[in-house]
Amino acid sequence: MDLGKLQDWTQRAIKQEQNDRVESCKIYKDATETLSDKVQTLRRNIQDVSASRVEDLPPSPKRQRTVGQDLSHLFGPIDAPTSAPPPPLVATDPTNKKEPRNLPLPAKFNGTSTKLKEFISKVESTFERMPQTYSTTNDKILFIADLLTDGAYTWYSANEHKRYADPQSGYLEWDTCTRFKREFMTAHQNLHGSSEAKTELKKEFQRKGEPMKDFIA
Repeated sequence: MDLGKLQDWTQRAIKQEQNDRVESCKIYKDATETLSDKVQTLRRNIQDVSASRVEDLPPSPKRQRTVGQDLSHLFGPIDAPTSAPPPPLVATDPTNKKEPRNLPLPAKFNGTSTKLKEFISKVESTFERMPQTYSTTNDKILFIADLLTDGAYTWYSANEHKRYADPQSGYLEWDTCTRFKREFMTAHQNLHGSSEAKTELKKEFQRKGEPMKDFIA
């Protein structure tokens, strides 16, 4: 094939491709215009139907019907989107929680002043963890009384009448557990604890003339 024929064939191929593109664009344009005409016609029909149904209905004194409501006669009821209702709020009651089982009891107290604070601390911890079991003042006092021995129980026996109201005046000395614990701790605390601590502190210093090895020992 010579050069002239090759150029002619190339020009004819380019021209044919251009013609094909023009034809494709024309077909696409016609289809678009046809679709647009159909959409416009459909919209006019819907508007005409909606307007005619609105005119046929009597006016409402409270609210006029909307186009969407009229269209529901044609396409069926249109349900509004619904969302699940929020879960109900449940009030939490801290006293309604389960109490621990087999809770170890505090060690018995015989009246030793050095163990007084530890004993009261463990008793209060038991009350806090078992509020339903020990819910009244009387329950708490009897719980403490069951843990007393020796001199401490002797003190309780001598003052147990304060747990009951006076038959004549109705006065009750141990009307709260706080009042009972305050009186109990006052009776069993070490009144000489400060002086004993000073004496023990003096023993920690090296005495005059005491060899260093003896002081360290």
